[in-house]
Amino acid sequence: MFGVAEQFRVAGEDAVQSRHAGHALFRFEDIVAGPGLRAIDDRLDDPLLGAVPERHERARVPGFLADLLQRRCDIALAAEQRRGRAQNLAFRLGPPFGLGTAWSPRGLAVGSRIQGAGLCHAWPGASKVVAGHSVDAGSGAIATLSPLGYAADPGSCVATGGSVQTEFSKEQNLLRDVVSRALRDKSPATAVREQMASDRGYDEAVWQELCGDAGLAGVHVPEAYDGAGGGAVELGIVAEEMGRTLFCGPWFASAVMAGTALLEAANESDRQPLLPGVADGSTIATLVLDDLNGPAGVGSSIRVVEDGKLSGTAAMAVDAHVADLLLVVARGVGGLGLHAVQGGASGLMVEPLQVVDPTRKLSRVAFTDVPARRVGDVTREALSRIWDRICSALAHEMIGGAQHLFETTVNYTKERYQFGRPIGSFQALKHRCADLLLEIEIARALTHHSARCLDAGEGEPYVASMAKAAAADAYMSAARAGIQLRGGIGFTWENDTHLWFKRAKASEVLFGTPAIHRERMMTMLEGAA
Repeated sequence: MFGVAEQFRVAGEDAVQSRHAGHALFRFEDIVAGPGLRAIDDRLDDPLLGAVPERHERARVPGFLADLLQRRCDIALAAEQRRGRAQNLAFRLGPPFGLGTAWSPRGLAVGSRIQGAGLCHAWPGASKVVAGHSVDAGSGAIATLSPLGYAADPGSCVATGGSVQTEFSKEQNLLRDVVSRALRDKSPATAVREQMASDRGYDEAVWQELCGDAGLAGVHVPEAYDGAGGGAVELGIVAEEMGRTLFCGPWFASAVMAGTALLEAANESDRQPLLPGVADGSTIATLVLDDLNGPAGVGSSIRVVEDGKLSGTAAMAVDAHVADLLLVVARGVGGLGLHAVQGGASGLMVEPLQVVDPTRKLSRVAFTDVPARRVGDVTREALSRIWDRICSALAHEMIGGAQHLFETTVNYTKERYQFGRPIGSFQALKHRCADLLLEIEIARALTHHSARCLDAGEGEPYVASMAKAAAADAYMSAARAGIQLRGGIGFTWENDTHLWFKRAKASEVLFGTPAIHRERMMTMLEGAA
């Protein structure tokens, strides 16, 4: 699991090279300081840390990070002295992830790199770290972190000038608690099995309670459209809890996909009559795209023909079989546009598909001279924003599912006895669970960071793809471990693990595989260079 970072000197500069199962190199840059971390630069002494050892030491680097990157990057270490105090010792991953990660003999700490602010996440033993893009060593921005938690002091990880949220507010934590309790009650595994076997795929009474009464479909919709006035963070909180319970219903298609499309691309005159129905759950909508791999391919199949009618085929659409309103991105003479099509319109054919994950219904949608109304223009920038917000919400959903699998798997290893002792006491299984926890927590930090950047309108432009790739990998790792650590029972239909495994596999490829999102990240970075 762990590769070894070997330090060597190249052209008079310190560098680190990581070799792990033949994977490409990845870069460390813009080093910042933090007590308790292993010294790696013998040229500078720090008053906080004392003399730095003359000899370089070997560092252990989680090998799965190399798997996540899968890209050749330069590897470099930099250390600088600002206002008489050295900034060294903490590695920060360079492109494409921008995640500040520090290894020490006692633990690991992570801080995400954003403009002027740092989001900290810590593992046991990594007690202090400075995180951020341009942290001033003289500002005292060293945060005391609790294991697996955010900084206790809201301002302790934030350099001056930052506007990105770095921790959940009391209201957001309360939202999570309320949604979690409601979904545990309304979406147990028995209900999931019932709904996935039905034609519609959801319980209308539960849908009304959660979306009509509780307002979960409009949590990210501005109050002007009868929503709750939240943003990507609140949407992600709900998505994470729905992924944890494997909620069966058109929430992702209607609230996330269609709601986001209306907010980002619809004209105000059309948004006003359409969005309130989506926000309160009275209208079930879905977004129809003819390419679910990436925004660059959208508009290649569905076209606007004469009289504004639509013709073409979307190979896959989420919950289109129950949609009252289909929002279709189609190409016309003036470019891409957002078109509203009523469910059951003349010439519209919705064919349910047999797919891996029965808890999320997919359909093939064919248009043959279907009457449609253009409700907005879809520029490439708007389409990219829609894609990013959908992928961020999907990443949250995957993190929730991964956390459920992790918790239930650990509980199983505590209850299952072999050779007179719990199998969780065996060292090999302990290490497997520890590695899984590490991967999920890093993906969680990336995913939460993506929502905060989207709300703040700043940060890395590739942040949503970063989150989608990491969350998909973590979810699949948790799903494989959940099956394997349960032994024979993990493969049975009676055991619920396979339900989350199928959702993990389906979500991994929905809106682009991890490889596609890594390529998208690198394209953005190369374009900005």
